[in-house]
Amino acid sequence: MRPIFCSTAAAFILSLLFISCSKESNPVVETTQQLSSATIARMDSVFDADMLKYEIPGAIVGFWSPQGNYIKARGCSDLATNEPMSLDNHFRIGSVSKTFTGTIVLFLVQEGKINLDSSVAYYLPEYPFPKAYKITVRMLGNMTSGIFDYTEDNAWMQSCLANNWETVFSPDSLIKVSLQHPLNFEPGTNFSYTNTTPLMLQMICEKVTGKSLKSLMNDR
Repeated sequence: MRPIFCSTAAAFILSLLFISCSKESNPVVETTQQLSSATIARMDSVFDADMLKYEIPGAIVGFWSPQGNYIKARGCSDLATNEPMSLDNHFRIGSVSKTFTGTIVLFLVQEGKINLDSSVAYYLPEYPFPKAYKITVRMLGNMTSGIFDYTEDNAWMQSCLANNWETVFSPDSLIKVSLQHPLNFEPGTNFSYTNTTPLMLQMICEKVTGKSLKSLMNDR
């Protein structure tokens, strides 16, 4: 099965989220309510329109609420065979994992194990980023740290392409790619989306608990 990458459609900004799901998945919200036929028709219309607008070959949309659920598959899952998309298909979780990591961080803040206003220099002194003493855990989470995104490193990207994206990288190796670059801006003065800082949050969580992030997620 060829992976198909779905785009979160702008028209779903109210509350819809493109996610992977299966027939065996438990709904996020337990409800016996049914969405009205008018609401379902509107959702279908937005779903179809955005697939056309963003040229999405196949997608699964899941929406759960106390008023009812909406789970549908559209398009094809394999462009070579035109096999229809199915609710049994799976997608890479990708950057949705960032929200999971952030949630674990906030649990640990609530438990007094992490301070959002403590610095990278305090938690991760092994990574001597410029002005690390000014970069807080909060900045790592809201992406205002200025730390370079490792995916913007041309040499790293070329190595991934050469290996057909099959190389498995450790968080440490990826953070060190970013460490080779200057900060994008003074910590706390701007916003820049990055894939590096969630890895740093992962390492902080693991350091203060002695558990892997996977274990922390499973425990909760």
